Amino acid sequence: MKKSKKNIDIGAVMPLIIFFVITLAAVILTGGQVFAVNNILNIINQAVPYLLAGVGMIFAVAMGGTDITCGSIIGLAGTAGAYAALNIGFWAMFPAAILVGAAVGLLNGIVISKFKVPSFMCTLAMLLAIRAVLNWWLQSQVFICNEQMLKLDNLGIKLLIALVVLIIFGYIFRFTPFGEYTRAIGENELAMEFTGTSVSLVKIVAYTLSGLLAGIAGIFVVVRLGGASNTMGAGVEMKVMLCMFLASIPVQGGSGTRIYKLIIGVMTYFMLDNGLTLLGGTSNVNQLIRGVILILALIITRVAIEKNEMRNIKRAAAEN
Repeated sequence: MKKSKKNIDIGAVMPLIIFFVITLAAVILTGGQVFAVNNILNIINQAVPYLLAGVGMIFAVAMGGTDITCGSIIGLAGTAGAYAALNIGFWAMFPAAILVGAAVGLLNGIVISKFKVPSFMCTLAMLLAIRAVLNWWLQSQVFICNEQMLKLDNLGIKLLIALVVLIIFGYIFRFTPFGEYTRAIGENELAMEFTGTSVSLVKIVAYTLSGLLAGIAGIFVVVRLGGASNTMGAGVEMKVMLCMFLASIPVQGGSGTRIYKLIIGVMTYFMLDNGLTLLGGTSNVNQLIRGVILILALIITRVAIEKNEMRNIKRAAAEN
């Protein structure tokens, strides 16, 4: 009797392979500048808001959905946090931003689950609506961060909050029934409905969490900028999604959705972005190179996973 070989999950290791390849290329091309202490700290500093927003978005992605409102939520929640801190007190900054983010996420979840609107269309419409509200609000007012608020623009504070978020929401996603439900919906939503699970409630909670964490990310964006701006958070949702796809998180959701992949994907994206900046090319050229590399990474990952799946199927057939 032949001893079966242990199958390697290519989808689990590809994010690490891509990260090491891009990091190695960045080290070689920049002469090691990318590993300078100040540069590494800058990469981490830039990555924190994207990581926070991504941890929230992953609940929606696990169900096979998407949430492209996080960029607009960052702008609106960050502005609401700044307004609350300046007019009520510093203590109100986090509650205001979290409340705004969670409220938008709750609305997304209700529309998507109760009215069966596709998540992409719902969150796209919400993205436009929120951005319009932010533009209207900031036409007549300017919110500049005071000294107490600017103290939050500290890497130690950001890392501490990011670590707490990762521990709490990582545990919820990986080890609680709710997290299992989100992944199971991504695998087979109809089967989940037959088990008696309230799929609508799971979706509402998932999108609420996504909005809540985007609200927290909004605080760090506004203090980093030094004040509220109507362009805050613009494009963040696309970058977060690129980080996920770069990290081999499946677009259809399901069991392949993992937070550790998101962490690797975020660091890979910002290592690439930072490396190109250090090389000193123009923004247009860097944008082109960034796009080409990301497309190649996605193609290589998809091909590698498909070939691995075919090998596993052939091996299983041969053993039977």
